[in-house]
Amino acid sequence: MIEPSMRTIDGFMALCQKEWVDFGHKFDDRCGHRDDSAADQKSPVFLLFVDCLANLLRQFPTQFEFNMNLLLALMDQLFACRYGSFIENCFNKRAEKGIHDKTAPFWWLVADNKHLFVNDNYVAPAASSAADSSSTLADPIMPSLSPKNIRFFEEYFMRFDPTLMPPRPVVTFY
Repeated sequence: MIEPSMRTIDGFMALCQKEWVDFGHKFDDRCGHRDDSAADQKSPVFLLFVDCLANLLRQFPTQFEFNMNLLLALMDQLFACRYGSFIENCFNKRAEKGIHDKTAPFWWLVADNKHLFVNDNYVAPAASSAADSSSTLADPIMPSLSPKNIRFFEEYFMRFDPTLMPPRPVVTFY
């Protein structure tokens, strides 16, 4: 919300890699990827993060370089376990099992299909001059937390619902 570079596709990928994957979010335990995952530790923490981003995308449609498709692809691949980025609980476990050698990172999918994830309404922030010492960052986005402005993540949870009128095209990334 504060740093505009994190609202770009490359910045968002770097943020997720650094703060979730490299930092050691326990994807295996939280998502229950394996039968022997810690059942008492299952928790949709990462899904809640993505849900918050979906609400930010809705409230600020011109402030993000990426669109909802990137969030859908992220969630699809989180549970599909097709890419090694979200397998196991930490970098060391992935290294021990050679996951980096056996699978590609999710970010390659994004880089190879960037055109699917670009927000056509994105307005890049104006570059600040070096002479402007009052602030090195652009104005942060401040979301409304009013209940009327927080919406259900229907693009993810209801994309297969045949009763929606008008029907929506189903977008999947697996």
